[in-house]
Amino acid sequence: VIDSFLPEEKTAQSSARIAYFYCSRTSDDTKRGDPSNVLRSIAKQLAESGDLASSAYTATINLIIELKEINSCTIIIDGLDECQNRTRGDLLHGLNTIASSPGKAVKIFVASRDDNDINGALLRYPNRCIDAQDNEADIRRYVGEELEKAIQNRLKSYPQRILAKLEKKIQNTLVDEAGGIFRWVSLQLEALFDTSRNRIEADMEYQLSRLPPDLKASYDVIYEQLLAQGGPSQIIAHKAIAWLLCARQPISTLDFIQALNVGDGSPKIRTKEEVLAICGNFVKHDEDLDRFRIFHLSVTNYFEEQRSDW
Repeated sequence: VIDSFLPEEKTAQSSARIAYFYCSRTSDDTKRGDPSNVLRSIAKQLAESGDLASSAYTATINLIIELKEINSCTIIIDGLDECQNRTRGDLLHGLNTIASSPGKAVKIFVASRDDNDINGALLRYPNRCIDAQDNEADIRRYVGEELEKAIQNRLKSYPQRILAKLEKKIQNTLVDEAGGIFRWVSLQLEALFDTSRNRIEADMEYQLSRLPPDLKASYDVIYEQLLAQGGPSQIIAHKAIAWLLCARQPISTLDFIQALNVGDGSPKIRTKEEVLAICGNFVKHDEDLDRFRIFHLSVTNYFEEQRSDW
């Protein structure tokens, strides 16, 4: 949505402004989930200059209201549900204050999961809900693309006649049971394409017949596999995930690996590939920023809600 707006803004003759922010509740970048920081970023984009790093919450809201009187503007907030739970009410209140202020109208677009507090706050405004059927075509296309890549690489040892049969069954089964959740589909594809466990057609058929029903059950499977590693690998996995869940600032790959190696008798890790192999689908490596991350917000939620003793 944002990418489609920006070229128009750059080429338009009008003085209209577009300001956007993507909220993110990652442990190593807490500013992206802080309401005051969101509003300061919006204000700075609308003003197109100035240092607003220390602007107070109320002052920032008043500044945005003043700026919208100078130029018509559109504000886009994506991932509102990833804003900090205890303070995102402040952001909702701020957006409502801006939207209901007298003078020139401002367009505000908010994308979010349907959390109860967000639903209640936005009930008075036009809403568009997206359900599982709305992205079924996208999921089918995604599964098809991933299958094509797997057939050329990880599944190339399978006979073509078997692949042709399995391809259609995998696609139909995953699309039918996905419930619109891409992350669930991604996890099932990863498990299905694991040729160390699915060596023959019957293995793949068996795996398809017992897919986890939801994300929690999928993470339960990965968690049990992680525990089954036992010994040194389990210790490393525990330390790595705990560090990433609790970190309050970014940690470089080198520093992270060194931190995992701290402690008498601690198992030694030397490469990022070893960390990823041990932590499975709970951890990923950001090549651009050179640091490890929790793979997905749903992983953070899983450990906070289901594995709080971790």
